[in-house]
Amino acid sequence: MNICDTGTHKAIPTVILPKVFKTEDVILVRSAIGHVLFLTKQGRVYGSCTSNTNSELGTKYKRDGGIQLIEELADRRIISLACMGEQSLFLDEDGSVYSCGSSTIIFYFNK
Repeated sequence: MNICDTGTHKAIPTVILPKVFKTEDVILVRSAIGHVLFLTKQGRVYGSCTSNTNSELGTKYKRDGGIQLIEELADRRIISLACMGEQSLFLDEDGSVYSCGSSTIIFYFNK
């Protein structure tokens, strides 16, 4: 399922995650120009991207709009995330902030 289809406009809310997260509950969703991030209750981060030209999800992720686990963060418990433009930021439970993508805009986390 391509959830980052920028050419599609939906007039009514449409369920987009019924089969993707079978064992994890999504607690936070953030989106930007060409990518979407999902944070689960377990502290894992998934993303979807149509371009990834600036490595918004990291360097090795497909640009097909499919939802993928961000493996570089899998050994950390992420508690918050943000994305804007072509950048993604991740806050872990120890207070460390991780970034990927274009860093032309500064972000602030509220803990």
